[in-house]
Amino acid sequence: MPLENWCRALFPGCRYGIMANIISESFNAWFAVEREMPIYTMLDQTRIKVMQMMSERRDEAQVWISQLTPVMEGRWKECMEKACRFNVHYSHTNIYEVRSMYSYVVDLGTPSCSCKKWQINCLPCCHGLVAIQAASMDVYDFIDKHFHVDYYKKCYDFPIYPISNVDVASSESSSNDFILPPNTKRPPGRPRLKRFKFRGECEKKLIRCGRCGKMGQHNKKTCTEPI
Repeated sequence: MPLENWCRALFPGCRYGIMANIISESFNAWFAVEREMPIYTMLDQTRIKVMQMMSERRDEAQVWISQLTPVMEGRWKECMEKACRFNVHYSHTNIYEVRSMYSYVVDLGTPSCSCKKWQINCLPCCHGLVAIQAASMDVYDFIDKHFHVDYYKKCYDFPIYPISNVDVASSESSSNDFILPPNTKRPPGRPRLKRFKFRGECEKKLIRCGRCGKMGQHNKKTCTEPI
């Protein structure tokens, strides 16, 4: 797979500190029970589950009084505790040198830090926070807008409305009114639950060669290493 697909430091976009290439895996684990239901029931139960989740998060966000979400507020305070032990030196406009065990260059104009954590997480690192304090600026102006409570509320501002089925046909109607599943022969063995992985995801197990002693995809019969 391309390096930028699995290495956060080389990814050209913003991952906000998360490295998850296949979000469908998390969604499949979230509604594992509903996946085993018939197709119509699965869709209806998934709709109900998403509707309930969005409503709970929308109500939860209404009582937040901080500018950032509680998770990001905790991360910010944790970085502030580390930043208190650093020394900061002013270079020129928006450029600072922060020294701890190593020396880091912070550019508040970009904004960026030579440790790369600010660019990867879209949240000021501990070196950036101490530079922001030295510049007497508001730290919330340097935190990505998607971590603010206002944007969190906008994600769940539009609810999923319930669906009424009171006007459907009565249960006394004939079975011809319903679409039955096709008559298929069940294949032998247990049904497959995991999806098929594409070629780039398949990881081959490394083995140790009995001839050269190196880890690889060969054994002593197929080994071509010089001894």
